[in-house]
Amino acid sequence: MSWAPISTAAANLSRWLVDVLSEDKPPHGPGVTVRGAGAPTMVDPLPVEMQTRLKRMLAGGSRAAVGMHLIGFDTLKARLGPRWPLVLHRVQGLTERLIQQSAGEHDIWFRLGDENYVIVFATLGKQQAQLVCAKLVEQLHTLLLGDPDAAHVTVETMIMKVGGSTLVERHSLAELLSDAPRRDDDALEATGTLPSPDMAMSGMSLVPASTPADLTGVEMWYQPIWDTQHKAISAYLCRPHRRGRDGGGTWGYDILSQPDNGDQCLALDLLGLDESIATVDDLHRNRFRLMLVLPLHFETMASATRRQTYLAHCHSIPRHLLRYIMFVLVGLPIGIPVGRLAEIVSALKPYSRIIMANADPRSANLQVFAAAGINGVGTDLPFVQQRDLSPAEAQRMAASAQKAKLLTYIGDIRAPETALLLQEAGILFIHGPAVGPAQEFPSHMARFTADDLRQRLAEAH
Repeated sequence: MSWAPISTAAANLSRWLVDVLSEDKPPHGPGVTVRGAGAPTMVDPLPVEMQTRLKRMLAGGSRAAVGMHLIGFDTLKARLGPRWPLVLHRVQGLTERLIQQSAGEHDIWFRLGDENYVIVFATLGKQQAQLVCAKLVEQLHTLLLGDPDAAHVTVETMIMKVGGSTLVERHSLAELLSDAPRRDDDALEATGTLPSPDMAMSGMSLVPASTPADLTGVEMWYQPIWDTQHKAISAYLCRPHRRGRDGGGTWGYDILSQPDNGDQCLALDLLGLDESIATVDDLHRNRFRLMLVLPLHFETMASATRRQTYLAHCHSIPRHLLRYIMFVLVGLPIGIPVGRLAEIVSALKPYSRIIMANADPRSANLQVFAAAGINGVGTDLPFVQQRDLSPAEAQRMAASAQKAKLLTYIGDIRAPETALLLQEAGILFIHGPAVGPAQEFPSHMARFTADDLRQRLAEAH
């Protein structure tokens, strides 16, 4: 812990508090968004009722001091770099949902400017409150970056002493979390009970400290998808990508150190969702029209906690984009019960137009998929199978799905000849190098026909 030089955000907060505590009229705090029990969703200036509550809490009553806990985005902003303006709105939304989960009905919290949040706890002592904030910050950084960067992330506490003086106490996240067992004992001794499991003591981090998802350098690329029925490139598959030193790179869940670890899958899925939605929303505002296909790992949806976190992000998808979203469920276990799959599908339905399953149409139980509400099925075809694929085998893929009234897609197709064979067999969606390479930004939908592929073949020969 350090008694540190006051940060810019803390200085702004201190000046603003002078108005709160000394003026009878509501102070004008620029960019202040206030939340709390009975508070409007956004007010500026601070309403009289909220000002009175805040004054009463800061007066301290019988306590010697009250802490205002300041959470900022400096580390997130630095790590995300040029992506920060694209994701700021969603970072704010996620932060506010996490605060709502941690704060009680009598606590007050508000946003100060675009990049800082202030929480005033009505009943928690300083150490308990700092631990709640630490857990919240840890979860926020883990969800967005894959690791909490505990040595560099700080939580500031502005201590309001009796008489109106202020001190700023600064703790690193590492210090707060390493001190957690002792603070738990202190809380038990002081109150006779531990804070609510939904608050400080639950271990809010969704990614175990031993297996954080390293998402450093991960970018979202977009693979064009050929809609063979409508003869167009009308959709793009979001593909996480990390560049390699040799110019190549790693794609999808292979980026993860443990590709089947639910918490790592969640971190990657959230990154893909947030960044691709921000990108496509910007394109739509510029009159681009396209479908966005989002991979979503079964492990992300298998746990109630992870599912709720992912759906909370889905809830912030702009309404006008929902009809352009398709999910592809990856990693579905063989023999998954129809009831469990239907539960996942129904949770995603409000946020998408189509939900597909990544599975081989020749071997999957397509009747279970159809009964659960899945709209389509498909798989990335290994290159050795592409090379030996016969017209009869391609037709069997399409016919199996059609019999179950499911749409079909086949991905990672390398050769134009294979793409043409699949199109002629009745496969509805095809993607891979034969259709077009993954690109940094999706494009407006464009006409694309079998003749275009034949032209590529002619040019290649």
